Amino acid sequence: MELEKLLRNTTDQYNHATWQGSLYALDEDEKDSIVKKLKTKPGKPKIDIQRFKGLGEMNPSQLRETVMDPKTRRLVQLTVTSTDNVNSMMDLLLSKKNAGARKEWLEKRGKIVTV
Repeated sequence: MELEKLLRNTTDQYNHATWQGSLYALDEDEKDSIVKKLKTKPGKPKIDIQRFKGLGEMNPSQLRETVMDPKTRRLVQLTVTSTDNVNSMMDLLLSKKNAGARKEWLEKRGKIVTV
């Protein structure tokens, strides 16, 4: 597979809903920073935090605000080399026909993944 640019859209994990609107955080540190700032606001605004594990848990309006909007989305460039065995790994992880092999791989090697 030869690609000059392979981009992955990151998914914000947390939605902080207040009466003024929603704020999104990518990770725990960013979430804590937003909560700390909101707590300093006068009147102690009510903060409702929702955690997302993936795109499938977001409403269409939340997807528009985070993933689809070029002004607010976060893209990460991925580097793929010919030795990375990308096609077979994608087939293992995403193909319906490989559910058994995927389960076995995750049980044996799932802990080695770094994000």
